[in-house]
Amino acid sequence: MNFRSSRRRFLAAGLATTGYLALNVPLFAADHEITQTQSQSLIDNLVNFLRQQQSANGAWKSRTYALLKSGQALTPFVLSALLGANPKIADTAMAEKAIAWMRGKIRGGALGVADPDVLEYPVFASGFALRCFQDCSGDKETIVSLRVF
Repeated sequence: MNFRSSRRRFLAAGLATTGYLALNVPLFAADHEITQTQSQSLIDNLVNFLRQQQSANGAWKSRTYALLKSGQALTPFVLSALLGANPKIADTAMAEKAIAWMRGKIRGGALGVADPDVLEYPVFASGFALRCFQDCSGDKETIVSLRVF
């Protein structure tokens, strides 16, 4: 296994773990005697942090990892995690901006392929984008146009 594929697997596992933990804070809280108020406070802090990280165009982009710098994989992942934490986020300007940005990055029925030189996890990005489109906009035309490889 070369360095590049090891790094990609590590990043994918890290993102998946972060998403799992973000969506399951209440379960963690129950096992560790954290009160509902403390649990909700932690979720609110995470949501506020992610709000602050959203760029003006609606995307979430990595400042660290080159493979996630365009935001094509990170944006649908973050929005999906936010929607899991609070479904009411679907009706916010933050979600609308992210949905519009993702819609503009779809190429050939997938998200994550806008840059022909760097594929940014197209299956992962398209799958999470599909969930976001369903939860936020109900845009059937865009949903039908997405093809998860």
